[in-house]
Amino acid sequence: AIWSSRTSQTILEARRAVLYAAVVLALVLLARRGATRAIVLGTWGGTAGLVIYALVRYLLGTRHYDAFEAFSLNQPLGYANAVGILAAIATLLALGIAEAETGRLRLAAAATVPPLLLALTLTASDASWLALGAGTALIAVLLLDVHRLVVVLAAVAVPSATLIVLGKVSDITAVVPSPRIGGVALFIAALAGAAVAAATLA
Repeated sequence: AIWSSRTSQTILEARRAVLYAAVVLALVLLARRGATRAIVLGTWGGTAGLVIYALVRYLLGTRHYDAFEAFSLNQPLGYANAVGILAAIATLLALGIAEAETGRLRLAAAATVPPLLLALTLTASDASWLALGAGTALIAVLLLDVHRLVVVLAAVAVPSATLIVLGKVSDITAVVPSPRIGGVALFIAALAGAAVAAATLA
């Protein structure tokens, strides 16, 4: 928790993030066995929908300064770490669905990954990144055949990395009068990233 001025709170958030990632991992593995496919798809749809709604609202709306969250992506939940962990959960579910499913559902799941990772970047939630990394590693370890997962990761890697870099260099979350890259430009980039991820996997 060296990066945090509130060490105890950061440790607590990191523990919660790891717990959430473990829950998502269990859901992904259950989905592969066909036990709770509808639950997994519904959870992905709900979490991804909420985070993408939050991202669109953030990018196309007026920047609002918050005393605790500054200009980070924290609405509609009011807490950047909460939005961040939802973005991590939705990303893990999207990767699992894209790995396990076929057809349009596979492409739709892959398409959500780049915008979700842009949203995660704009929350500046380190604990959520930790949960995402741990969850992805665990999925890779527990899969009997990682080939399809590797294909999915390769398809989303470039558009996701591009959006992450754009989000960081944009200064849209920084306490500055105006960002280097505006919200509309990032919104267009997010749409392009989603399209590229789906097209690459098709």
